[in-house]
Amino acid sequence: MRQLPIFALLLGLMAPMAQPSNTAEDWLNQGENDQTQHNTQQLKRKIMSIQDNQQTTSTDLHFNNTDYQFRWEENGQYEFTPVNQPDLEQWQDMITINVLPQVTDGETLAVVANNILQHYQENGMLINTASVPRTETSPAEYLVVAVLGTEAFLEMAMARIRLDGDIGTAIVVSHRIYGQNVGDDMSAWLQQHGPALEQELMSWQDIPRAAVLSSLTNN
Repeated sequence: MRQLPIFALLLGLMAPMAQPSNTAEDWLNQGENDQTQHNTQQLKRKIMSIQDNQQTTSTDLHFNNTDYQFRWEENGQYEFTPVNQPDLEQWQDMITINVLPQVTDGETLAVVANNILQHYQENGMLINTASVPRTETSPAEYLVVAVLGTEAFLEMAMARIRLDGDIGTAIVVSHRIYGQNVGDDMSAWLQQHGPALEQELMSWQDIPRAAVLSSLTNN
């Protein structure tokens, strides 16, 4: 059996669980009110309302100047890797779209965001959090970035938690560096790519709709 992305192994978040804890309460409130994290202004400038007539109907992903192909699906979790990284045992970059049909509004979305945050805090190193406040036309969105690992590799996971219409989604951009004692390599990679990748993820609009994803099947 192949090794799942670490983020997938931590997904006790698929059903909303506990209410936001005190440690995450301020962060979650920022998304629901008009205050944001200090770096959210850079992310917010490209965020647009999600409307049915603006969503792509394609399952081909183009993100950060890279084409991604669908590789695998199970229980609403859809995985894509670059065209030149077909091996799911040795991938370096992956996009995972988790469809959360039980998340239907801002309140349950905030609970899921809190669950992801707590998983990252308990199982890895939290790198960054940010939120985009709700507006009259757009619900709040959340960003959580962390590094997790095993003896064989380190994995950066960058999660954007949002509503696609009335269905929750968690879009995760992951990057792996294989080997032991690769902390310096991951730190250098994050310093070079992290801030720009956050903005790219939070401004990404051409995301397949949940209904389109549901038509995908494993080969």
